[in-house]
Amino acid sequence: MDKFSDIAGLSEERRYAINALAKAEIVKGIGGGLYGTDGDVSRVDMPLYVYRALHWVKLARDEAEDSTVFVMTFRPDNAMGGGSGWRRAPRVIITNRHVVETMYQDAETGQIKTRLNDYLVLAKGGWVRSNRGNPNPEPQLAVGVSNYPNALIDIAALVVPEELWVKYLDSREAAGLSREPRYMNPHIGRDVEPSDLVVNCGSPLMDDYTVTSGTVTRGERPKYAYGDAEYFTTDAGINPGNSGGLCMTFERDFAGMPTLKPFYRSPFGGYYVPADDMGYVLHRRALVGWEQNMAWWFAAAGITL
Repeated sequence: MDKFSDIAGLSEERRYAINALAKAEIVKGIGGGLYGTDGDVSRVDMPLYVYRALHWVKLARDEAEDSTVFVMTFRPDNAMGGGSGWRRAPRVIITNRHVVETMYQDAETGQIKTRLNDYLVLAKGGWVRSNRGNPNPEPQLAVGVSNYPNALIDIAALVVPEELWVKYLDSREAAGLSREPRYMNPHIGRDVEPSDLVVNCGSPLMDDYTVTSGTVTRGERPKYAYGDAEYFTTDAGINPGNSGGLCMTFERDFAGMPTLKPFYRSPFGGYYVPADDMGYVLHRRALVGWEQNMAWWFAAAGITL
């Protein structure tokens, strides 16, 4: 649907560009629902457009910050790590499965198994903590993890019990925040293409509420480790801790979930080195498909996405 009523006669390419700029709040029209196709861009307008375009990353950060959470994990081997997540719906936080699980080898059978970590989630308004291994008998928020064995994609859902979610909302109000945080919906977005501008929002290197910007470098790539789900690649930075965060387009649409940074084996010592300027983002279509596969699980938990 066009943002302005007077652009219907323009080419599809021009209408797309105008609508994208309007959604990104770079252009706002001349009022009355009109873009002003017959007018000229004044000297006053042009610096304003340039300023807004240069600050689109800030607009995206403002859009996503309240949705993004910082996940600090405590693994069974006493190691500590960091990840990210985002609010999908009331009581639901989405992250990567590898953020909340640790793989280990069973000492008796030699089988590779997974074990849920203990973790803290730092969100706007307070801390959320699981009660697995938590010495505090009254955690601020208890969180459940989806562990459906047929969900082969690297996605997990942290679900907050209703009564504890209400306490969390109370803590947001007490902190002067809006009672309800902002939610993101992978069904509302668009598929990206090479050269599209994107931002990754998360907690790289445990620095919460951080964004990195760049372009999509490859539109589709099969997920090489977890089955048939799709990645796209981007040169927007993905560092340890960004896993499970948000990827958004220039227009601030949901694009996917930053998941991992590829490594290559060094020819000088056999160790693995992270690839520069390249990261894998789990495509929003993968998240939509995962939700459809898990619909029964959310229904059993009394959750409507």
